[in-house]
Amino acid sequence: MSNEKAPLVGPTITVDGGVKEEELKKKKKKEGKGSYLAYGVLATTLCLGFVAKNRNGIFTSPSEAANLLRSSIGAPPLPLDAMLIQDISLSSSPKRCTGEGEDPYSTGKEVACCDGLKKVHKDWNDGHIPKDYYKCVPSKTPSPGPSPTDDSPCGGVICEDKRIDETYTCGPTTDTKVCYPKTTPSGLTKLPVVFYNRDSYGWGGGPDYRAGTISWLTEMAEQCLIVIAPMTPQTDTTPTNDDKCKRDHDLLLAYNYIKIPENWSGKGSNRWNILRVTPDWESVGAAGQSSGAHHLPWFQREFGEERVNESDKKTKKLKAVLYGHGGGKKEVGKMRKDLPDCLADTTWCDGVPAFFLTSTGDTQVHPSGTYGWYQKLTGQDTAGGKPHVQHVVYAQVKQLTNDPPQWGHMEPVTPHSYHGGEYGGGYGVLNTYTAKFMACHLYSDTNQANIHEEACAWIYGSSDGSRGNICETASSLVDPVGPYKNKKIKGCYFTQPN
Repeated sequence: MSNEKAPLVGPTITVDGGVKEEELKKKKKKEGKGSYLAYGVLATTLCLGFVAKNRNGIFTSPSEAANLLRSSIGAPPLPLDAMLIQDISLSSSPKRCTGEGEDPYSTGKEVACCDGLKKVHKDWNDGHIPKDYYKCVPSKTPSPGPSPTDDSPCGGVICEDKRIDETYTCGPTTDTKVCYPKTTPSGLTKLPVVFYNRDSYGWGGGPDYRAGTISWLTEMAEQCLIVIAPMTPQTDTTPTNDDKCKRDHDLLLAYNYIKIPENWSGKGSNRWNILRVTPDWESVGAAGQSSGAHHLPWFQREFGEERVNESDKKTKKLKAVLYGHGGGKKEVGKMRKDLPDCLADTTWCDGVPAFFLTSTGDTQVHPSGTYGWYQKLTGQDTAGGKPHVQHVVYAQVKQLTNDPPQWGHMEPVTPHSYHGGEYGGGYGVLNTYTAKFMACHLYSDTNQANIHEEACAWIYGSSDGSRGNICETASSLVDPVGPYKNKKIKGCYFTQPN
């Protein structure tokens, strides 16, 4: 008996007695039994292997069918390792990850890149259509953008489309995007929550900023946060909903649905069936871009008033807010009333750490208006003014020569290829800083000191002096000189208790 192992395929399979296929063919041909027995056995094995899998009680795998046929001609059975390889290679399975050079969104929903790969968004066709889209590339290539994200405490972020049980006020939909990490530090399953409201273009309306928005939400989720975003279109459905739509009321609708435990983890109609992580309702923040940022103070009010009626919730206010390109108007120095009114009429906007993000080239919401909100919140708008909040950041991304107008206002969700390639790939140059800001304050009262301290160091600097504050480390990203007549607005400010 030959000691030679039988390969899965190929013309040199060994059968009983060490006779190789060519010899077998000659022998069988002389005996009048056909010249392609070995090929026939191989072909029949493959065919019956597939068929047998669907016939109950006969075979459970292609290799079982193969071994039955091999035994009928006196051939030894396939070795175990070969059986396993054959079963894997012959069995069909759904696509579980996206391979190198492929688009992870090609199916309409994200299919994560395979191990060792990461998704990168840029112009892959030298200006030809399609231009900007995602590809999975080896993760050893440099991360896009100037801010490192390899120190993110959580990973494997999943962004899924879910639904609530009530139509949103800003559009005829119940669709909701939720992003959360699969990989968390040991023992961490209860995560703070950020509610995000989109810009006035809507979710995919007008210019399509969905990919950039998902990228931003993903960066937040990498900081061990759950991010929930109503996927509403550009306009509301009926005039009667207009007031609520312009008060970010949809964030409250999402909260009221998801705060019910069975809606988060249960199965069935509209239930989200998320088991890996659960929301920490004692640590909730909110973020918005453009119109979504204008109206965040209204959500701060409504959320607080809702929590007053929830005796099981200790924390009544939001713990952090991110205003992206909001608060102002087109005209220089003009502010919207949402935040000033909240500060004047209620206390729900007092004491809530805030990050104001804008860009020098924003022609739709002039940075001076956003800066006005920063001054109002810090008490700098009047002589002897009293600060309403102890932790506030104002950061103004600098505009480069020949940047198109839309880049300024929608900078956080616009590909950097529009920005002359100065900042490489990816989206908003300060997006990582905004995500760190939210994690810093949402983890302030938890037992996750490492996440809190590391995130806060990005904003306020480390206690040992090894890392500078945001205005020092992001100095090349923010505008160092105020561009407005009679208004000396620098590119970066932050406040914190002495």
